[in-house]
Amino acid sequence: MSVNAARVSSATVLCHRDMWEFLTAHAGRQQHFRAPAQVLDKGEERVRAALSGRSLIALLIALHSVKETAADGDGDQELATVLYERVAESLTGLTAAGRPVTITLDDRALADDSTPPGEPDATARDADNVPEEQQDSP
Repeated sequence: MSVNAARVSSATVLCHRDMWEFLTAHAGRQQHFRAPAQVLDKGEERVRAALSGRSLIALLIALHSVKETAADGDGDQELATVLYERVAESLTGLTAAGRPVTITLDDRALADDSTPPGEPDATARDADNVPEEQQDSP
């Protein structure tokens, strides 16, 4: 996967500030990692930073190392595995004429945290599945 990272001149990473701290704490130990010139506050405790392909290589090496060596259940292995997969996924299908690479490490819930737009809420769906003889009549 590092080969794909080497093909990228730069990529934007968008994530929670604590996730950014985890990434830089581990990748910062790698010889190819370079701290970005700016880390922008994007609100809602999220940050955006531009990383070079070289720094992406360092990030992938660091995450792979953590996922292979961290103790089960300490959280580092789980974080590193998910982050490695997400970064790797973002780097597949690259083309010279493609769009800029943005790696978003933030899966957000829907606005009401439960129901997709255009879907009835959970209570309405559940009421629809109740047999007629069990429904309250007016």
